[in-house]
Amino acid sequence: MKAIKYIKKIAGVAALCLGVYSCTSDFEKINTDPNNVSSETLTNTAQLLTQVQRHSFVEARFNTWRGNLIFGGRFAEQFSFSFAGTWFGNGLGFSYDRVDWNDAAWDTPFAEVSAPLAELLKLTGEGGRLQDDCANAVVKVIKGFFYQRMTDIFGAVPYVEGGLGGIPKFESQQEVYTMIMQDLSTAIAKLKTCGGTIDGIAEGDLVYEGDSEKWLAAANTLLLRMALRSKEANGGNQAIIDEALQGPFIASSADNFQIAQDPSNADAVFNGYYDIWHTFQGCCGNAASWVASETLVESFKANNDPRLFGFAMPVDGGTAGVWDDYRGAKVAAKAAYAAANVFESFSKPNERMWNDESFAYITMTYAEAQLLQAEAKYATNLGEAQMHFENAIRANGQTWDADSALVDAYIANEASAQLSATADVAMQQIGLNRWYAAYTNGYESWSVMRRFDLDIFPDKTFTANNDWADTTGGVSNQMGKRLNYSQATKSQNPDAVQYAISVQGPDLYTTRLWWDVN
Repeated sequence: MKAIKYIKKIAGVAALCLGVYSCTSDFEKINTDPNNVSSETLTNTAQLLTQVQRHSFVEARFNTWRGNLIFGGRFAEQFSFSFAGTWFGNGLGFSYDRVDWNDAAWDTPFAEVSAPLAELLKLTGEGGRLQDDCANAVVKVIKGFFYQRMTDIFGAVPYVEGGLGGIPKFESQQEVYTMIMQDLSTAIAKLKTCGGTIDGIAEGDLVYEGDSEKWLAAANTLLLRMALRSKEANGGNQAIIDEALQGPFIASSADNFQIAQDPSNADAVFNGYYDIWHTFQGCCGNAASWVASETLVESFKANNDPRLFGFAMPVDGGTAGVWDDYRGAKVAAKAAYAAANVFESFSKPNERMWNDESFAYITMTYAEAQLLQAEAKYATNLGEAQMHFENAIRANGQTWDADSALVDAYIANEASAQLSATADVAMQQIGLNRWYAAYTNGYESWSVMRRFDLDIFPDKTFTANNDWADTTGGVSNQMGKRLNYSQATKSQNPDAVQYAISVQGPDLYTTRLWWDVN
């Protein structure tokens, strides 16, 4: 795999940056161990770039498991742990009863990414020792992807001062979105002049191997994602949307923004969903496994959408392609529900997710790029919007191994595959398919769910007689709106946390973020 030879070398850099606040602004002076990497000895960006990409786009096992699956994937209601014998069923995590899971979603990404990312910007920027304007543009795009994820999980974050040392100030989510989109516009303008391979990052780039055209398309796709997500809160963002619509966009599923896992990597904690699923089979059976949610399965059934047969597997003993042989589990159900349902009675996700050692971590897809264009063009050109919508459905089905003939028949015959002339209905159609397009990217599918307020989600109000767990103290019997700042951050940087509370509301799972206005 690209740049794997650098993973062990950069471990020292990660170990040195134990938090947002503990790394000094003079990164060269931190690492005095000659066996580890020091930026003053770097002759190219490969080692730091690999470090940053690994932790920006491919989280280690603990965060993949808790953050992306248990929080993101369940808050988005795509996966469930509501079956007998699970470690993570019922209201666990929803009730803010595992503070360590919550805290890791903040502490680990910032510890691993913020300082190396800041150093890369300095090294490749104007006057930097490895100055390279095209490489610097790519690093700005990476910063945009990373902080977009973090602000969409928490709200206010330290976009300007993160990784620079000392105690950083936070910016509001509106400010962060504005700065990311400005930086993306600058990076896009530069990348349009680069052409071909950017030699300064090719060696360490796990995503596109330095291909400037692919980075340009990813940057522009991210710009449109952010402009559309925040448009209701930010006056429409029409100038930014118009800018992004000039393109280019991720052009095919082959160009999806993703990083494949490497089963030969000695560091098993980076081997993703496969490692989580299989490491604990011998000791604990299905305790660490997960199944498709009832909401996911039933959303496909309601529309006669054959992509279900690619997204999920039939229950044990069932037949592939037979609708009644697919069953999803409720999310955040009571213990009695889980006790009454065995793992084998529910549909597992597509086998590649948990049984393919090289299964890729997906950050952004061609299907999403098509859906973003469908939304942006809907009001002015329904025909073009429909074309993009159909392209997305086909690409999404192909990604998850759905039968292409069945998908074509679905598009030709089902109303849900034709964008409604009623805007509110059409946005539900686009939002649902955005939710599908982010499958396995729990953080992003959760953001899509919140922004579109999709109507497929059940009322989870707890009563003594229904199936829902009591999640008071966390999401309080609804689906989560954000995660809380970590205990370390509250202790080390109370002024920033208080600022965040002043601009966005209480530090609770139930507090809506700035762009979540519906």
